[in-house]
Amino acid sequence: MHHNPCLLVSKNVTDAKAGALASEWAAELQASYASELNIIGMAIGGTTPDVQSVYYTINNGLFAGLSFAAFASLTKIFPDFKAAIDAQLVPGKEDAFYASLERCFYDDVKSYAFQNTSTYFKTDIVTEPTVARYLNDRCNQGFHGTPSMPIFWYKAQADEISPIADSDALVEKYCNAGVSITYVREAAGEHFTEAALSIGDVLNFLAARFNGVPISGCTTRSVFLSPLSSPATATTAGLFIVNTLLTILGVPIGPNHF
Repeated sequence: MHHNPCLLVSKNVTDAKAGALASEWAAELQASYASELNIIGMAIGGTTPDVQSVYYTINNGLFAGLSFAAFASLTKIFPDFKAAIDAQLVPGKEDAFYASLERCFYDDVKSYAFQNTSTYFKTDIVTEPTVARYLNDRCNQGFHGTPSMPIFWYKAQADEISPIADSDALVEKYCNAGVSITYVREAAGEHFTEAALSIGDVLNFLAARFNGVPISGCTTRSVFLSPLSSPATATTAGLFIVNTLLTILGVPIGPNHF
């Protein structure tokens, strides 16, 4: 199996938001490590195809800490990556940078919010040759294979972590390569709320794949609020919300609940 710090395990149907990077990579690499799997569909949202672009987008913003968490974590895995980072760290900034390894994900976000990441390094760190090589080879998407399964792809037009143009370009690349993609560009959402806004479309897409409904070609639609885009989407989203609330309340639910 291709070992990748940005990759997690895929299932026969993947539905990912926070795991969109892992699921997309799994789809790219499937032919090389699990070609025997019959993956009938995938849903991914909030994709981050270009991590250098993410670095520039989140710098000085609320989610600047994601860069600290990512870079510091990679230094734990790859000695040459750590050597490159250490050589570029501004003297006196080392402890503050590596403190990210002692924090959980959300604490990193809080601790480094609105910081200028570039002040920690002597140069533009994502262009440093060793760092750039690891980011390009092990995190950036669209260069390691072509997904074979139909994809439901959703992204907020105002995504504050990854510009939608990066996902637009990758969707176009895969469509030109023959991948069947249903692409929804959400006007009302942002990176995190998009998961909730798209749940109706996601569940309907995956249900159709399990039911053997054929799909081919690519479609793109821009919507304001996905749950209001069609009666079927609104119904599925509503049932999901109700079932989630009932689960929180401890009420037994099942296929005959409604």
